[in-house]
Amino acid sequence: DLAKSLDNLAQLLQGQSKLAEAEALQREALAIFRKQLDNEHPNVATALHNLAGVLRDQGKLAEAEAMYREALAIYKKQLGNEHPNVATALYNMAGVLRAQGRLAESESMQRESLAMRHKLLGNEHATVAASLQSLAQVVLDQGRLAEAETLDREALRMQRKVLGEQHRAVASSLADLATVLQREGKLDEAETLGREALAMRRKLLGNEHASVAGSLNSLAVLLRQRGSLVEAEALSRECLAIAEKT
Repeated sequence: DLAKSLDNLAQLLQGQSKLAEAEALQREALAIFRKQLDNEHPNVATALHNLAGVLRDQGKLAEAEAMYREALAIYKKQLGNEHPNVATALYNMAGVLRAQGRLAESESMQRESLAMRHKLLGNEHATVAASLQSLAQVVLDQGRLAEAETLDREALRMQRKVLGEQHRAVASSLADLATVLQREGKLDEAETLGREALAMRRKLLGNEHASVAGSLNSLAVLLRQRGSLVEAEALSRECLAIAEKT
C-alpha cells in the first residue's frame, strides 16, 4: 500500500514537472515492490514502466529504454503477448526510440502497439487514435509526408468522435496535422488548423501553458513563411513571454 501511494504521488509530481522528486519516489516504490513481491510481479512491471516515464521526461533515454524493456518482458510473461499493458509499454518505448533517432525501430514498435490496440479495443478508441498520431510523427520524421497526413487525419477524426470537439488530444492532433500540411506546402489549411489548435489550447489550458506556447511558435513560423511578418512577430513575442515565465 505504501508503494502504491508513493507511485501515485510520483505521477502527480511528474504532471507538475517536479521530475527529480518524482524519480526519487518512483525508485522508492519500485524498491518496495521488488522486496515485497516477486521480481516478475505485474506491480513491479508497472513501477518500472512509470519510472521509465519520469526518466524519459528528464532526457535519460537509455535508462528509460532499459526499464521499458524490463517492464515489457514482465508484462508479456505474466499477462500474455496481447494485453493493454503490453500495448502501452510498446507505445511508450517507441517514443523513447524515436527520441533517440532510431526511427525504423520506433515505427515497427508503434505499428505493433497500434495493431494490438485495434484488436483489443476496437477501431474507435482514444488510445487507438493516440497510436495513429504517434505513428504519424515517426513516419513524418522519415519524410513520408502523404502517409503522415493520412494517419493524422484518421487520428483527428477518431478523437473528435470519441472525445468531442473540445479536448486536449484533439488540439494536439490539430497541431500535428497542421505541421504536416505546412511541410507539404498546404499553407491555407495548415494556418486554419493551427489557429484552431491555438484557440482550443487557450480555452482548455489557459494563456500561459507550454502547449499554448508551442502553438504560438508553430503559427508564427507559418505566418513568417506566408509573409505576415507583423502578426508573426506578435505571436513570437507572446511565445517568448510564456517561456520566460515557465
